[in-house]
Amino acid sequence: MHLCIFPEGTTTNGEQILKFRSGAFVPMLPVAPFLFRFEGFRRGADYDPHYTTVGVLGFAFGLMSQPSLGFSVEHLPVQYPSDGETPREYANRIQTLISKKGNFPVVSQTYADKKALEDTISDGHLSLSALYEIQRLSLSRKDVT
Repeated sequence: MHLCIFPEGTTTNGEQILKFRSGAFVPMLPVAPFLFRFEGFRRGADYDPHYTTVGVLGFAFGLMSQPSLGFSVEHLPVQYPSDGETPREYANRIQTLISKKGNFPVVSQTYADKKALEDTISDGHLSLSALYEIQRLSLSRKDVT
């Protein structure tokens, strides 16, 4: 049996990787990591295909309204748990592999942080343009782990 799991618990804006959850790694089974990339869209001009702060219907409508959208999948080498490695260590090792291969920084924020941010935007307390500026400044300060 094969199972596809997104260990961030969500998707991001495509510029960084959230901290992986370790639950999927508890069985300590081999993992076949994949690196997904959306390509060919212009941020701010086209619909941003990275599911960030819209509901499912808005996301589906945005994707379907695009005349085209590039998407690539890169298969990374199968990883096996090391002797004595904990599920958290295993998750961190896979996350580091994907981060390095995709040239994405790993940020300390989690799904819960993202959800709180989405709620703030939905309530009208933060605009998307302010959000992108916060992310840009955060990454430029190298506020990553």
